[in-house]
Amino acid sequence: MIILVIAVPFILGLFVLSALLKNNAGEFHFTEKIGLALMLGLGTLTVLMFLLGKTGILLSLTNILITVALLAAILAVYISINKTFCLTVPEIKGFNFKGFSKLDWLLITLISLKVIFVLFSALVKPVVDIDAFQFYSIVAKGIFYDGSFTLPYLQHFMGDKPLLPYLTQGWALVGLGRDNDALIKIFSPLLFTCWLAIFFSSLRRYYPRTPSLFFTFLAGSFPFIVYHATTAYADVPITVYYGTASIYLFLYMKEFILGNKNRSGALLLVAASLLGITIWTKVAATVLAGINITVLAAFLWFNRSRVERAFWQMIAVSGMIFFFFSGPWLFTGHFGTIGIVISSLFGSTPDPASSTAAAVTQPGNKFEMILTIFSRKLFLYADWHLLWALVVGVLVFFYRRVFSQPLIFLLAIIVLDLLSLFVQFSSGETFRWLLDGTLFDRLAMNSVPAALFLCAEAILPGFIPGSKESSPATSSRASRGNKKGS
Repeated sequence: MIILVIAVPFILGLFVLSALLKNNAGEFHFTEKIGLALMLGLGTLTVLMFLLGKTGILLSLTNILITVALLAAILAVYISINKTFCLTVPEIKGFNFKGFSKLDWLLITLISLKVIFVLFSALVKPVVDIDAFQFYSIVAKGIFYDGSFTLPYLQHFMGDKPLLPYLTQGWALVGLGRDNDALIKIFSPLLFTCWLAIFFSSLRRYYPRTPSLFFTFLAGSFPFIVYHATTAYADVPITVYYGTASIYLFLYMKEFILGNKNRSGALLLVAASLLGITIWTKVAATVLAGINITVLAAFLWFNRSRVERAFWQMIAVSGMIFFFFSGPWLFTGHFGTIGIVISSLFGSTPDPASSTAAAVTQPGNKFEMILTIFSRKLFLYADWHLLWALVVGVLVFFYRRVFSQPLIFLLAIIVLDLLSLFVQFSSGETFRWLLDGTLFDRLAMNSVPAALFLCAEAILPGFIPGSKESSPATSSRASRGNKKGS
């Protein structure tokens, strides 16, 4: 039944993706659409299960499948009217590995071994992390046994946390038809795999296969992300969804600058969908979504002379899609969560549980300590290899490219994300969690996908002939090359 667990969100995601892309599906790579289908399907399935639970309908396999089938049927009518589907038979048959060099095969082998390692490590053992078991897996088991997440005893474990980790794990058990402490974690390694596929495809739009594979190999090598991809925590879901949404937002800006209006619109719709699903992953996602929306507004302001009247229709549609995914959570009494997050960022209530925190009450001492911990965690720990040193190097040696459009806006997302952490740890009640080292890396992980993509976008154009981004024809040639194979 594990095939059913994966196939249902994947097939649902294909319909959602087809409805989003319509005639622009050909602009997306085959592997990219496979990864997006599962990610969008999981998010849509989360929304459907949430609505079923809130209306008092039992979360049984039959009820979930009927609901999924009804939504798929509605989307199928819309897709048939537009006479498009995101995957075609010629595209599937045309997928091949012709023209791959020995270095390409070496990189593919290394990436594949990492994916196999993550899948094996995740599924060979049950949930062993106490926080993951207490805050997520218990509720997932409650959904499986009782068919509901609204029971009072489950609310004790859920609190105000968004429900994607709970509902996806619950779906895994419902789809399996049995309690399984190992397979309950199936979607973390799958999301990790989807992220790598999308990361590669996003670079492959503009750059040759080998450097795209190399940076994808780097993306799959970060020890901290690899570890969390084998657990039932919510950190990989928020990193994958938010990181991918940020990348697609940047790609939208890039195509907008190049003048490819149809392609940029499709990218914006995908970015809005993923950002809406991000709201369902963790409470901190509201801040991250606010950062991306703010950066998008700044981009539109700086490029307002290029914006046509019809363009605002695409912005409105993107906003509607964002609220289509995030609205069921936000509009069911969780708008107050935004206020809680803001108060946690700027609150100054001392934490009596930490004598160490009380010892550094002087603002100067706290600022110095936070800066020291941030620097040590980012640059001297092996969790990220040399990623943040590479970011600094890129800012120094490729400053003209980084500080020009559109890459400066991706940099703004990264900087604002890290700045929000600095404000949270310096002004909120989470300072003690910074001192004991249990929280910072998990929060900083959200900006890692965008940081690595920033490095790739800054470095590759300077070393690859014919990859100048200022030429729309170059982008078109890259897109046509992607359609011919992987």
